[in-house]
Order: sequence, then structure tokens, then C-alpha cells
Amino acid sequence: MRVDTVTAEGPHTDDIVRMAQEELVGTHLFIVPKNSLFFIPEARIRKRILSQQPSIVAVSIKSSGLNSIRVIALERSSAFLWCGVSHAVPATTCYHADPDGLIFAPDVGPLPVATSTALLRVYVPLADNAVEPVTAHTGYASVLPNSLRLAKAFRALGANISELALRSDEADFYTASGTRITYVIGKEKEAAQLAASVFSKLMLNDGSIEYVDLRFERVYLRRQGVSPEGVPVAL
Repeated sequence: MRVDTVTAEGPHTDDIVRMAQEELVGTHLFIVPKNSLFFIPEARIRKRILSQQPSIVAVSIKSSGLNSIRVIALERSSAFLWCGVSHAVPATTCYHADPDGLIFAPDVGPLPVATSTALLRVYVPLADNAVEPVTAHTGYASVLPNSLRLAKAFRALGANISELALRSDEADFYTASGTRITYVIGKEKEAAQLAASVFSKLMLNDGSIEYVDLRFERVYLRRQGVSPEGVPVAL
């Protein structure tokens, strides 16, 4: 019983079929054909697909008859878009990243509009001094999930958050209109509490506020073209 037909389900089906077919050529130890239904090199096929297609997170291989197999690939889910090492110097292309900070594919569509469900654009250095984004991990991996949750909380409070930049021990959120909201990394709970107390009083989505500072026990802000220094918000 030799496998002469390979089909695929999921993303990149043509490439997956090609890679599986190539791994079925030849023999094991010059004796057993690799396309024998009972000796298919499943581990090699799976390893090759995962290494060459970073957007795939899992692969299963099933027989679909006496002479065919079906390769099922599960696509990796996007948690955010990595768009460069800093907000001041954005990358020319954004890339999809999963919840663990693994960057796996370039984003080919237009920049997402900031909504309660849109992917956040994140600016953070790559881990291990990586240069090529795809298959690299972002830095700040241990704190980034909390920042992403805080972004959701800010959106729920009415702030149209579209971007996040992590730097040193601080993080900056940006609304679609350009207002910056800064807090201290690790103090997400305190930042959320301060935001809940004042965001309803502020116009965060019309560009009239330059920044909101949540790093202290009181909230400070600066309106566009009004004051050279931040002023406290009355709670």
C-alpha cells in the first residue's frame, strides 16, 4: 500500500502538498519505501512544514484511503502587529505576532482602523538582538500580555487605542488621533484604576490632548498648544 496522493487542508496548501510529496521520496535505510502507508515519515513532514511555514502552529497527518494521506495545518492566531523597535522609527512593514510574541508573517493589508477589536500596533525591540522579524520573538515577553490587557481596558473606557510602545520601564499607548497615554510597566492595575476615574471626563479621541500621564498617584495631562507642563486632572 503506497501513498500516491497527498491533499492538504488549511493555509499554504500547495506548499504543504509539495513538501509532503518530497518527503515521501526514497526509502528508510535503503529498504522500506517512505511512501509505504505504514512507514510514512510523519515527524519529518511535520518538522519541515513547521520550520518553513512559521504561520502554521500545528500539523496533523491522517490516512484518507489505502493510497492517500491528508495533511491538516492549523494557522497561528495573531495577538498584535509588530511594527518596529520604536514608535519614533516604525518599520516599513508590520508583522503578525502570536500571544507568546513570536513574529510569524508580514501583514499585507492596510493598517487596521483602531476599534475595540482591531489588532494593536506594537513597537518593541526584538529579543536576542534579532535582525529579521519573521521567526523572532519580541522583547518584553513577560510583560507584554499585561500591556495588551490594559489596552483592552482603555478601549472599554472609550479611548480609541491603536498603538503601544514599550521602552525601558515605561509604556506609551497612542490613540488613533495621536494622544499619548503613559504608565509604568508592572503597574497596570494602578493605571487602569486611574484611567477609570478620569477617562470619561476627557476627550481622548479628537486630538485636543497631547498626553495623559498615569505614572503617578494623580493623573496629569497636557492639552495641545495650551500649557508647557502637565496639569493634574481633578478627580
